[in-house]
Amino acid sequence: MRNPMMSFWLSAANSWASAGRAFWVAEMQRQQAATLKEMTRQAIRLWEAALQPGVGRGPR
Repeated sequence: MRNPMMSFWLSAANSWASAGRAFWVAEMQRQQAATLKEMTRQAIRLWEAALQPGVGRGPR
């Protein structure tokens, strides 16, 4: 025999878990995007410095 109160409680718990999971997935995606943006910025700065002759070098 099914327990209607247990079914109601599990449905509510599943709804809350889904909302929490969506929050954490969105936060993870924001952090991944920020990390990728920072990595791209650093890579561009590295290659810009490497491709510009004489920048950052002392007198010879």
